[in-house]
Amino acid sequence: MPIHPLFRILPVTLHHGESSQTVYAFIDEGSSYSLMDEKIAKELKVKGPNIPLRLQWTGNVTRAEPDSEKIRLNVSGKGKSQQYRLENVRTVRQLILPIQSVKYSELSRQFPHLKGLPVEDYEDVQPQLLIGLDNLRLCVPIKLREGTSADPIAAMCRLGWSIYGDSEKRSKILLKDTTRRLKTVNGFEIGLLWNTDSPEFPDSYPMAARRLEYLVRKFKQNPELESKVRETIEDYERNGYAHKATLEELTSVEANRIWRNSNIN
Repeated sequence: MPIHPLFRILPVTLHHGESSQTVYAFIDEGSSYSLMDEKIAKELKVKGPNIPLRLQWTGNVTRAEPDSEKIRLNVSGKGKSQQYRLENVRTVRQLILPIQSVKYSELSRQFPHLKGLPVEDYEDVQPQLLIGLDNLRLCVPIKLREGTSADPIAAMCRLGWSIYGDSEKRSKILLKDTTRRLKTVNGFEIGLLWNTDSPEFPDSYPMAARRLEYLVRKFKQNPELESKVRETIEDYERNGYAHKATLEELTSVEANRIWRNSNIN
């Protein structure tokens, strides 16, 4: 797998009346609000006053949520009996947070300080709850496990353990060994930061197709975001940073060394 940042994501159980549901929560100390996908609120049958909300995302992209409700409910760590009050949660049509996978079994082998934690592997998880500063007490770290300055950190909050930070020490070595100046364009080339020197990939087309469907839905809801993404891709192509893979390129390497992806026509 490629090296990427690990976000603070952990499974939690939401409670309202006799109903409960387990979802993944994204811990974000940079958010002023706690947000929830309205689908979850409807399934839990929790209601609150309608207070329109306007969100601002990366790149000054804004999104209006005229039907947002302000709700309150209880939350506990997955499999834990202790419940806490989750206040001032705002519902949104779709939360649209980063999809992430964590293989704790592999991380614990690579980093001894992470061994023995009650953390489960998860794959292609998209959180449906964001816990922000208005519920900071729930997610402030109570215990930490740290390695060197470049290692990922494990943090325990009232809702459980999460792992975040960089996923590999070897990234600095790979950057040093693979970075070179290009002669054809004004810039540099850097190798991908793989966990192993001989990565083998499973068939990724089904996952790419699902992500494409999700992205198309997101673009329909936010045409301004679609325009910005398309402009960025066109700029990459003009500057030679990226191009659509040719058939020759795709057939010149072993099938298990290709990570396929879908594209938008």
